[in-house]
Amino acid sequence: MRETRTLEFKETITNTFLKTVSAFSNYDGGTIIFGIDDEGMIKGLQDVKQACLDIENKINDSISPQPNYILEI
Repeated sequence: MRETRTLEFKETITNTFLKTVSAFSNYDGGTIIFGIDDEGMIKGLQDVKQACLDIENKINDSISPQPNYILEI
């Protein structure tokens, strides 16, 4: 797999993903997959449930109006 206009890989959870969330919400949507590097290699995440909570909190606290999104494990 490789990144496209509507698919973005993020190896770790940093605030930089918020720009991608904002861009996707202003476009036709898209998918961000965490735990994968830019070359498409799976790196994984330490604690997936905590990662989902962190992602949700960052989006809810930083982006207004809040975009529609779905978190899946």
